[in-house]
Amino acid sequence: MKNFKNPIFNIIWLNIIQKLSKADFIYLIGYSLPDADFISKYYFIKGLNRVDIEKNVNIILINPNIKEEGLDLKFKKLFGGKEGTIDFEELKFRDWVSSL
Repeated sequence: MKNFKNPIFNIIWLNIIQKLSKADFIYLIGYSLPDADFISKYYFIKGLNRVDIEKNVNIILINPNIKEEGLDLKFKKLFGGKEGTIDFEELKFRDWVSSL
């Protein structure tokens, strides 16, 4: 379990929420969305809650084991729907960078 009682974490997450709320694309590289990371899930959802419903965010998940670990279902459940669209790249980070 992570300790989020440090005030520096609050400042960091407030900045992340602000950036997420304005982003057109969000790249999540190697993040497995662990169940214990409920605080991060909360802040992601809060940051992706758009005032302008017409402006979607595109979430791109880069992970070599997306289907094997069931991450496609986890991410669609958390971020799917009106908040945006999700693309999955089943690549290792170095292979994804090479494809750019």
